[in-house]
Amino acid sequence: MSTTTSVEGMHFLTQSSVRVRILELLYEAEVLSKRELRDRIDASRVTVRRNVIALEDRDLITVANRTCEKHSPR
Repeated sequence: MSTTTSVEGMHFLTQSSVRVRILELLYEAEVLSKRELRDRIDASRVTVRRNVIALEDRDLITVANRTCEKHSPR
């Protein structure tokens, strides 16, 4: 990973405390439903959904149905 990519990744994460919290929760529990994330973060459904999509788009988490899990390197 290049320095530019690392800086961009750091910038992406620091734009939202919700993203950081989602990653923390998934690294602790490994698998959580979107509802569990919402309850633990105390954020709206839309906020959690938007951040879950952003994290999935960057291959930081995996989403199947309503379940989220930390990304497993291939």
